[in-house]
Amino acid sequence: MKRIFFIFLAFIFMINLYPAKKTGLPDYDVILSKNKIKIGEKTTLLIKVYDIENVRVLWEEMSVSIPNISFIKKLDYYKSKVFCLELIFTVFEGGEYSDLFFEIPILKNEDGSIIYIKTRKLILNVESPLSEKEIETIKNISDPSSIEIKKEKGAADLPFFFSFYLKIILIVLFLAALALLGYHFFYKHIIKGKFGKNIILSPYEKFLFRMEKIHFTENESRASVDKKLSELSEAFKELVYNDFKLNALSETTKELLISLRTFSVNEEIVHKVSALFNDMDLVKFAKAPVSINKLDIFYSSLKDIGSEIHGYKNELDSIAAEAKAKEEAMKK
Repeated sequence: MKRIFFIFLAFIFMINLYPAKKTGLPDYDVILSKNKIKIGEKTTLLIKVYDIENVRVLWEEMSVSIPNISFIKKLDYYKSKVFCLELIFTVFEGGEYSDLFFEIPILKNEDGSIIYIKTRKLILNVESPLSEKEIETIKNISDPSSIEIKKEKGAADLPFFFSFYLKIILIVLFLAALALLGYHFFYKHIIKGKFGKNIILSPYEKFLFRMEKIHFTENESRASVDKKLSELSEAFKELVYNDFKLNALSETTKELLISLRTFSVNEEIVHKVSALFNDMDLVKFAKAPVSINKLDIFYSSLKDIGSEIHGYKNELDSIAAEAKAKEEAMKK
């Protein structure tokens, strides 16, 4: 008999220990972002439901304790394994709502059962732009058509104090627009038209100009390095083909070397070009490892070789000029 009695007490104790399990509802928190708003101002109700998954919110069956709420958004999502219900709403009628609550049905997909998340009673104050006396007066009006809006005394005679500043602003804007048009016309049609067309860079000057635009930096991406190496090689090829007045840029390193040998460029220079371009191709196409020091060596070496090529071209031009002068002298 005592044994049965102790079992009964233990059963009662277990029931009191877990009272939440009777309801079958998960734990949840209710947070109202603002409990004091103006008419038409938004506020957000956030309900965090714990230890629940594989569910669907039946928004269309949600009930609210007051009828004049206008919902802007209804969202449900998981955040850090917490199921969140978010309601963004507003109210278009002023007053104090002290018994505001929401009841939201949630469907469990596993067994088809429905649980109802009901918030506690919330207090929401909605401020109206009208005073209580004005609201009371409006309520007592039996015939709205009899309302006459009178012109406020002296309202039409109020001076426009900002007219002077408005004139100054308009004048400044006009002068700024005039200055912009003048600069555009003077620079583009006179300065640029007069001097810009007469500036013709030599192939070597163009080469140096393109080289100055290229700079390697520490921890630069591989794609950026490959692009700049291609720009270096193209600048050098352009120098060769413009200096020696060839028809088209070379497409391969082999064609470039053939072109250099065609004009009897010193074999030592040709060998330097071959070795440098092969190293650059290993980096660009074979993805060989490269450091900022090695990239700087590529840059300075190519610049030096360009100077040597240009110097050789000047020697050829000098020899050709002397030969032409001798030929003209013999004709005389």
